[in-house]
Amino acid sequence: HLVAGLQVSSKWDRRCPGVDATDSYLSVIRLPDLYSFRVARWEIFSVPDGELWDSEVHLLSFSIEGRKMLQFSLVDITERKQAEKAQRAAEARYRALVEQIPAITYIDQADGSGRSSFVSPQIQSILGVSPEDWRQADAAEWGRMIHPEDSSRVLAAYRRTVETGQPFNEEYRIFRPDGRLVWVDDHAVRLDEPSGQPSGMHGVMCDITERKQAEERIALL
Repeated sequence: HLVAGLQVSSKWDRRCPGVDATDSYLSVIRLPDLYSFRVARWEIFSVPDGELWDSEVHLLSFSIEGRKMLQFSLVDITERKQAEKAQRAAEARYRALVEQIPAITYIDQADGSGRSSFVSPQIQSILGVSPEDWRQADAAEWGRMIHPEDSSRVLAAYRRTVETGQPFNEEYRIFRPDGRLVWVDDHAVRLDEPSGQPSGMHGVMCDITERKQAEERIALL
């Protein structure tokens, strides 16, 4: 296809099945005057060097003295797309890393609700809760899982971290759904945007049950 001197890559058809670049262009010509049409993304290459780049395409249909006119503009978004690709790759590497360590890693929302936007799969083997169920739980449900002797202290420390940014470092007991008691060492920090606005709580929770049981056995000697 040729549109305004630029050849549209055949990848358009693979990325957007059933949508033809030339058909999109011609449909704008038939639109009423002053109708603006934005093609979300075309992947095009320039003529004559064939360089591939990403763009957003904006079309505006209007008439001047009875003649149909079409304003056509392209916005080069190549750098933005490259940045997005690099971000996705970094996130994939991060997930691959945290899913291999023998601990639960999590990211909680910054609003103090206690809801997690991410939690690693290890939560299933350590606490007996699926990542999906944990992401749906809030601070109240988490508090009900914590041993009654530890709950008030742990929730107060968590709220203090949310409000002040002071690191969260707590050892406490938590009940699995099967009734088994697990000791965890939970560390989290509040991360802030450059503006100072909190962006989330990033934490690591380790199973220290065996260590606590060994300490109890030593105390009985």
